[in-house]
Amino acid sequence: MQNHPHNYSSKQTDEPLIDEGCQMDLDNDNNTASNTQMNVAESQRLPSTNTVKAYGAKQKEWKAWCTEIKQFEDGVIVTDEKLCLFLKDYVIPRGNINVKKVDNTKRALGSESILAFVKAIQNLRKEQSALGINTYPTYRSELLKTFLDSHNIKSTPKKTNSNEEFPMNQQLQVLMPELVNIINSGFNSILTSLNAMQTQIENHCREMEEYQSSTRNLISESLMQMATNITNPHQYNRGTSEEATVILEVPRSLNNSEVSSSSSPVSPAQYKMKRNLVTINDLWQEYDVGLSGNPSIKSLEEEFGTKWRKSRTESKFFSTRLIVYKEVQKISRDDCISTEEAAKKLERRRVDLKVSIDKLIKLIKASAL
Repeated sequence: MQNHPHNYSSKQTDEPLIDEGCQMDLDNDNNTASNTQMNVAESQRLPSTNTVKAYGAKQKEWKAWCTEIKQFEDGVIVTDEKLCLFLKDYVIPRGNINVKKVDNTKRALGSESILAFVKAIQNLRKEQSALGINTYPTYRSELLKTFLDSHNIKSTPKKTNSNEEFPMNQQLQVLMPELVNIINSGFNSILTSLNAMQTQIENHCREMEEYQSSTRNLISESLMQMATNITNPHQYNRGTSEEATVILEVPRSLNNSEVSSSSSPVSPAQYKMKRNLVTINDLWQEYDVGLSGNPSIKSLEEEFGTKWRKSRTESKFFSTRLIVYKEVQKISRDDCISTEEAAKKLERRRVDLKVSIDKLIKLIKASAL
């Protein structure tokens, strides 16, 4: 019997071992699971470090309570029933473990602290839902809302921006009175400053007018005195070390009335010393030669004595001016200069000291010069 080799032909097919539809479902499931894990990882990455730390500590307490204390069959899966029980039996009685009262007793948790536990556990439920291991809704159910209301646990409303709270027209109504007050205050301040400036300007103008008037009077009196000296000179002494002494005497045959009428437009009894003189030169001129055609003080003293200043006011005023007259004569003697130069020297000293004539007289009396 001849053995013939058997030729076995293998039947090859192009059909895949797994159906293409099933393979596509598997790929989709894998992609979905991978995407879910990425979403969970992304959701854990986005919160701030402090938030993740705070949530992590509270979620750790939740997991320990579920597995070690209560030992639920579904483990750490979050439900509203378990969350309410967790708050009632564990969180609220536990109190604040970080802060204690003076008597070392636990301090009760506030509403914000209790709600922080709720947020942390709900965040864990979101993660479980994203992984597909928790099918419960992530929003607060009526059971949780009722529990929070019954324990008077409410979140503090956030402060709203004033611009969002009030429309623009209401903001203007609130701000307008304040704005008007600010504008009025600023306007009143400016008005006060302007009034003060105006007062200063008016005072300055008044001083300038008085100075100009005094200057005009001085020039006029000087010119008139020069004319009077030419036509009707008085007796005066201008003795200096360099100039000859000139003495013009009135004839003694003339009586007092003739002297008065010929040399003084104003009778001695009516003459009153000038109160508006502002320089030592003017004071000395009034004493030595006279002003505006009036007799000099020196001539009145020589001819009438105290009769021309019988009034107490005029006599007192003369006594005050006499201090200046004597000081001019003293400077003239000590420095060997004319009385006119001595008066100018005393005037320069007054200007340097920046004092008035009255103040200068007080300094002279006190021997401060």
